[in-house]
Amino acid sequence: MVIGEPVDLSHLHPSAQRIARLPDEERLRYVRADRWIGYPRATEALRRMETLLTWPAKQRMPNLLLIGPTNNGKSMIIEQFRRSHPWLTDTLDADEQGQLVFDTYVRQGSVLLAPGQAGRNTAQRFRTWRGPWLPAHPLRRVCPECAKDPQRGTALMWRLPIMTGCAEHGCRLEPERDVNLALGLAPLKPAPVDPFVADLDRRTHEGVTTGMVTLPGRPVHVGVWFRLLRTLLDEVSMSPSRVRVRSRVTLERVWQATGRPVRAGLTVWRPYEQLDWPLQEAMLHAAAAALRLVADRRITPRGTLGSALAAPPRERVYDGDDPRRRPMAVPDLATAVDRWLDAARTDPEPARHLLRLLTAVDPSPRPTQPVTPAAFAVRR
Repeated sequence: MVIGEPVDLSHLHPSAQRIARLPDEERLRYVRADRWIGYPRATEALRRMETLLTWPAKQRMPNLLLIGPTNNGKSMIIEQFRRSHPWLTDTLDADEQGQLVFDTYVRQGSVLLAPGQAGRNTAQRFRTWRGPWLPAHPLRRVCPECAKDPQRGTALMWRLPIMTGCAEHGCRLEPERDVNLALGLAPLKPAPVDPFVADLDRRTHEGVTTGMVTLPGRPVHVGVWFRLLRTLLDEVSMSPSRVRVRSRVTLERVWQATGRPVRAGLTVWRPYEQLDWPLQEAMLHAAAAALRLVADRRITPRGTLGSALAAPPRERVYDGDDPRRRPMAVPDLATAVDRWLDAARTDPEPARHLLRLLTAVDPSPRPTQPVTPAAFAVRR
């Protein structure tokens, strides 16, 4: 090979070609990184751990003990489970580790975009950023229908930019001040919520009340749902120009489904919590539209969390062998007869069966001497 001459990498998978073209140091770093190999026993262990994670609380909870030789992958199974559920161990203390919290909670996983494609943004430069879901601008919203009942309180979830409407009445949450003024004059007419957003609110309400969220791909813990949704909100707020062509087309389709301009007019990236409520509402609308498009298979999520959003494709299952016995072909019959004759030369039992078969159609009298293997010790 001549130095500087292009190397033919057509024999490699496209993803491997990209790695092969990296500089030496980056290729070494890639090769030395951890790799998860989902061999059957490891996958089974993860499946059982997932089952235990969602097990209903009771007096005697089940558990799981992993046993195996040294260097057999036990620690990696636990690490893979931890990576799949980072909310179990990650900190949310943004005062001390703001950037770390943002990177782990928002950017560690991915939904629509391929892993690592989101890049890096500095959330810590926003001094009022207090952590995921904590708005920089306080929200005081109530449901106009719920407000008619003086015995009902205000849901704490309504003070977070995570829901647009009331899951019970399906109407839009309105500013508390406007609703209180309307109660003294004329009741405020409830405004309907977009169907995509109503479905999103229903899932969030399900997670808060049951601890689990039912998604088309699989049920997930509410902690996973909040992280997935926050990551999705971050992705739809990105400029399409900073991602690759395939992801750019996906983001443009999402915003086209909302009927809004791309990024709802946002020009400079800011964490979701730093946006004003109208922009936050637009991002929730885009996230809800993305969930519907994925469920309808109109877009394909490429992220680590994307598999939960769409039902797995139907795969053809082997029908099994035909229970009816198929006729034996002539070559197979000849081979079977040869094997039978070979066995009859040394084994008395096949010899007796063969003799019965031959004498059944032969009118000659039966022999008076016992049959021995030597009787068949002749060349055909």
